[in-house]
Amino acid sequence: MNPSESLKSGSSPPQSRALLPIGDYQLELGSTNGIFALFTTQAEVANADGLAQALNAEAEAKTEKTADLLEGPLDDASSVTATSERCLTLFNAIAAGEALDPKVVSQELDAALALLARLDRSGRHKEVLRLARDLSALLALLLRWLELVRTLRLALTTAHALGDRSAEAWALHELGSLHLAAGQPKKATEHLHRALELQQELKGYGVCVTRHNLDAAERDTAGHNALRKVRRRRRLRFVGASALIVLLATGGVALGTRVPPGHPNSHGSGSTSTQSQSTGQPTTTIQPTTIQPTTTQSTTIPPVDNTKPVIVLNEPAAQSYLATDTPTFSGAGGLAHGDLATITLTIYPGSTTSGTAVEQFPAQRDPASGEFSVPANTQLAEGSYTAVATQRDRHDNVGTAQVSFTIDLTKPVVSFTAPKNGSSTSDNMPTFQGTAGTLPSDKSTITITVSILNATTGSWSVVETLTTDAVDGTWTRKSDTALTDGAKFQAVVSQSDQAGNTGSKTILFSETPYIG
Repeated sequence: MNPSESLKSGSSPPQSRALLPIGDYQLELGSTNGIFALFTTQAEVANADGLAQALNAEAEAKTEKTADLLEGPLDDASSVTATSERCLTLFNAIAAGEALDPKVVSQELDAALALLARLDRSGRHKEVLRLARDLSALLALLLRWLELVRTLRLALTTAHALGDRSAEAWALHELGSLHLAAGQPKKATEHLHRALELQQELKGYGVCVTRHNLDAAERDTAGHNALRKVRRRRRLRFVGASALIVLLATGGVALGTRVPPGHPNSHGSGSTSTQSQSTGQPTTTIQPTTIQPTTTQSTTIPPVDNTKPVIVLNEPAAQSYLATDTPTFSGAGGLAHGDLATITLTIYPGSTTSGTAVEQFPAQRDPASGEFSVPANTQLAEGSYTAVATQRDRHDNVGTAQVSFTIDLTKPVVSFTAPKNGSSTSDNMPTFQGTAGTLPSDKSTITITVSILNATTGSWSVVETLTTDAVDGTWTRKSDTALTDGAKFQAVVSQSDQAGNTGSKTILFSETPYIG
């Protein structure tokens, strides 16, 4: 199956994006690439606990309300389409901050969940996958964790049964990302690793986002393992110390029963056998032993790693002008041990990072060279921007690099004021004059190319190329070559800007003999 086939099965993905804080992450919802997990230093607890409980709950459990709705009539294909589109509409509206009636939203959501269950019961698996995709982001945005987990698990089993590996990879990615946000990195790693394998088989659909989330899960897993080791060592030291205290206490009692030298029952050092007064059986008294202090092995705490990944952003060049609205961002990320493979690009409007980001997207560095290159996800309007490239390591140190640049799609406006187009001149070395563009990126250099018409072939041959500088929006340049009397000429004036845009203007004129 084509990797994109499932995505294009009749409905469009959500166009809006929404950030939802869960645990140590902000989850970006609404992307066709799946949930994108952004690490945040401001940990959230309530959503993470609710999500963790849902992930740990029985997948087969159903709410009473949904169960009641299972017996409703099965919708036709057009009704399923309308429900999917309504889910997308609700998501976009909520993500955009529109005020909606909670009761109405809840009713529509319950109806969509009931339809999903009926479609599954009727074996309409392709429609199950379609509705599950369009429903999942809305469920997450409304914090309906249990229904979200059930929907994704249903999508996973349905996709596997259909052999739809693209949909299976999507469901694994979504579930893995939720496990990550819920503080379950080991489970997240399992799901995301399998999702990545499927995506690579399918020629890379969604690979960057899954790798980004997988890196975060592996980092969190390493952190959890290290914490467990420290706790285990502490428990062992506590148990050992407790045992030593008990041993000393019981040893003290035994020492008190030792027969002192010179006692009638004393027979020198070592063990002595005496007859029990009550039973006549021999009793053995252990000679006191000197207990040497035990040496507890200290836990070696690894040195704190405060070294940030070294990352550079080479393209766009600093303060450059670009003649494209989808520029490419390239550079090199750190390759030190523990540096994560994912680079995050964040684009801000203006020459600082104080505003709201225009977009954010991941890139993957080359494992050998560290180089990365990725185009902008959306078209950027003309104006200035600041790009920030961010790379983390497994100890959550953050390396950054940033450049400011300008998107310039406007050509310089340049023209002739003399000679006039279609005019004749008796000056065989005419003076060319005109106006020039004055935008900040417009260059001052003006180029005039003069060509003569071959009356036989109809072709133009360059006679001369002249250059001059514009001053205050005007320019002038006299011809260096005597033009042939009676011939027809073409003159082209051009001006470029720093982004590489070129504006030009063409005129035709003729040279007439001078009559004194």
